[in-house]
Amino acid sequence: MANNKFSQYLTQGIQNHQVTTPPPNLLKVVTLDVDKMVLRNIRFRLLVSELVEELRECYLRGVKRAVLGYALQCPAVRARLGISVAPVSHEPLVIRAPVPWHQCFVTGTHHCYHNLFALNHVLNTLDTIWEERFASLRFVNIATLVEKDDQQVPTPKALETAVRAQCAQTRTILLQKWLPAVARVFGELIESWRSLVPTDVADSLRQVRRFFSAVRSRMSLQLRRLVLDSISDFRDCLVKHKAGNDYSGEYIEESFIERAAVEVSVTVQEKRVLFQPPLQETHDRLLSCLAAIIDHNQHIPRVERLLFPEMSRRRLYLHAVSAEEEAVVAVKAEVTSLFNANGPGPSTYVTIYNQYTHLLDDTTLNIVQDFIKNCGILKEGKKQLANLRRLDGEVVQLRDYVPLGLILLNCHDINQRLQQQVTLTPHPRESRTYSLPLLQVRQLTTSILDYFVVRNKEHDKDVCRSFDEMSTKLSQVTDVTAEIVELSNYLHICSSQTMTQLLQEIQNATDRLMFLLQRFNTKTKE
Repeated sequence: MANNKFSQYLTQGIQNHQVTTPPPNLLKVVTLDVDKMVLRNIRFRLLVSELVEELRECYLRGVKRAVLGYALQCPAVRARLGISVAPVSHEPLVIRAPVPWHQCFVTGTHHCYHNLFALNHVLNTLDTIWEERFASLRFVNIATLVEKDDQQVPTPKALETAVRAQCAQTRTILLQKWLPAVARVFGELIESWRSLVPTDVADSLRQVRRFFSAVRSRMSLQLRRLVLDSISDFRDCLVKHKAGNDYSGEYIEESFIERAAVEVSVTVQEKRVLFQPPLQETHDRLLSCLAAIIDHNQHIPRVERLLFPEMSRRRLYLHAVSAEEEAVVAVKAEVTSLFNANGPGPSTYVTIYNQYTHLLDDTTLNIVQDFIKNCGILKEGKKQLANLRRLDGEVVQLRDYVPLGLILLNCHDINQRLQQQVTLTPHPRESRTYSLPLLQVRQLTTSILDYFVVRNKEHDKDVCRSFDEMSTKLSQVTDVTAEIVELSNYLHICSSQTMTQLLQEIQNATDRLMFLLQRFNTKTKE
């Protein structure tokens, strides 16, 4: 019932003028393939006209079926038209007429046998040897290179060195194991290719040359697959960092859980925070790893140089993968894109050291030097020590190793330098007198404490010296009236002025001593 309604709507429900007509160019293109000589016959012209009209009707029928099928996708339309399921269309069965095939088959078989040697036992054995012994071989072993958790993340230079060492090792395996194994196959299966070698001097070497060309092609394909798989593995170990490391706000270590591929140090040179090596050099090192893989697949000799001594010095090599090939260029572009995505993170993180530029450019050192040179007071010294103590607490919390996706930042050196600048650890004094050149090799905090120690000792000596002078002067015994008057006046000056000054000096020395004892006692407890 549904099929009848569908056919009724298809033939009567939708009129020809309600759908689009065939494109004019379509009917013209159909008639272009008809031979012009055929159209000279009126009977064939009528036949072509009938076929064109049939094509037009088929087009209109297809458009109507498409419109009706689209409308029946709506449940409401199906219910209204009474068609629950659209009938399934069946493609007409086309039976192809017999075509000649025997000659094509013979020609193809002859070509494969005499050019590709696809059925030759030697080439099949070469495939077996490669799949069983060398298919898993790679120029780079990523598992031992950058993915072992128990080893340190390599620097760009160390990574390139390791890649070149692994490439040299793989090349040695190819030269010392693969090629001799292939050469032995030719000796063991000599009956499979002996018939190709001419027995007479006048015979042509064309067939045996084709055979060794086929061997060269087969071995070159195996070598190329090894190279392309190796650079793909190297790319895949970097692809996990394709999300990049750009971030804003505070650094969150949990955002970068993947193991980094290379380690870049943060150093200070000429009072500037720099990357060592620079990021551009790191990028070049990664590309050099790919170049090392390409270089080590060059000039792999053909098997003829091992089989025939007279050809051992000829420049016969397998087809190697070149750096200009599309697949290699695509991998290099992808590695460059990955590195560019991981470039902003380190530059963003090192901005945290901008707040410590006064320590890196010796501004704080100059302030401490001026304080000591100008004999600063205890109150000012306490303020500077408090500031250095605050900096010490901040510097200690800085991370030595910062994971940033592809790159691991090594900030140990710059953090160590900052800590040495503001550390509160007292250092042994090399001499009992203080000299400014010594300040260059001491920590700022220790320098200020040493300054107060030296100053306190000097002031204590001055106070003792003043008391000794007063005691010596007032202990003198005389009967001369003028000297007695002079001693009386000296005693009055000492009691009214000198003693007041000395008591103030003693109080200052006491304050400095208590401050130093408190500092060293606090550090001892820590």
